[in-house]
Amino acid sequence: MKLNVNPAKDFVDVSENVAGSLTKVMEVIIPTGVTALLQNGTKLIAKLTKSDGSEIDRNSEIVVTIGQYRDRLGVEVDTFAYSNYYGVDIDKQRENDDDGYLFALEQSLNLKPNQKLMMFLDSEDVIESSDIVVDFQLYTNQ
Repeated sequence: MKLNVNPAKDFVDVSENVAGSLTKVMEVIIPTGVTALLQNGTKLIAKLTKSDGSEIDRNSEIVVTIGQYRDRLGVEVDTFAYSNYYGVDIDKQRENDDDGYLFALEQSLNLKPNQKLMMFLDSEDVIESSDIVVDFQLYTNQ
């Protein structure tokens, strides 16, 4: 089953970052009884804004990691330059097949119950966590 992962889901937590520091901004905890697959080539959609509604700095980076339930950092699986997303609206991102939006994994990742997928942001700007737009798909056994 395809599962769209975004901040509206109850198993997703979002938080503001600290400017100038690599900070966790999103955490997805795989629910008990569920296994999930993050496929190589899965598209990551993102639009990150500051409190005034303007986009964060184009030189920002998004770092995706996976870890166990108690891990604070996890193991890095991919890094995205925000410049790939800067100025591109969500609909255009969904239509675009640019490799800059795709997870470039050596192999697809199987995520077990209570493992977590985390997104960190390295930016000079502070995001407005209530307006965070991040979307991607996991495949689950349920």
